[in-house]
Amino acid sequence: LQLSGFLSYRQNDSQLIEGAPENARDKDDAWQAGLGLNYFINRNMFLSANYTYQTLDSNVALDEYGVNSFWATFSLEY
Repeated sequence: LQLSGFLSYRQNDSQLIEGAPENARDKDDAWQAGLGLNYFINRNMFLSANYTYQTLDSNVALDEYGVNSFWATFSLEY
């Protein structure tokens, strides 16, 4: 059995060109976090389950989002 996880943060801070609209996108904060679990059936097969959450905060309100992702896989290795 194997457990894994991660956390990441990214900030995009853009310099706008002269004459850009007041509501132009110039700053984003992006977060991502996830957990994973692997169950090794034998040395060639394993089951995997993963969860990830991603969010984007922006100075443009309609561009913000939050996403939950779940997935499971069965893998064979030779």
